[in-house]
This record gives sequence, C-alpha cells and structure tokens, in this order.
Amino acid sequence: WLTRTARGKGLGVAAIQAAVDRAVAYGATAVYAETLVTNVHAQGCLRRLGFALSRGRTDADVVALLRLVPR
Repeated sequence: WLTRTARGKGLGVAAIQAAVDRAVAYGATAVYAETLVTNVHAQGCLRRLGFALSRGRTDADVVALLRLVPR
C-alpha cells in the first residue's frame, strides 16, 4: 500500500519487481498476489509486470499469478 503522495512515481511497480527478483533468486517458480477489484492501480502494476489476473474467491477479490523461469 502506498500513501497518496507516493503514488504515480513508479514505486508500486518497483516494490513488486523487487519482490519478484527476490523470489527468482530463491528459486521460486511463481509469485502470487491478491488485491481488490476496486484497486485498479495495483492491478495495473501487476499487469505491467506480466502477472495474469483473475477473479478471486469473492466478487471483490482479484488474484494475480506470475510464473517464473528459474535461473
């Protein structure tokens, strides 16, 4: 979650990318995230990084999955 003053500066994408990079370094095969349908900014960040988005357990949830290629 980013404060309003931090939004629009690429920090969300950078933070998610850092988590993905760490997951790759640890040998993970996928990264999973959850957000709300109303959080379009988070969904945009996830899409920009290649996550596949789909509906979650409820109509209010979105799940995101990024398959990783181990190094």
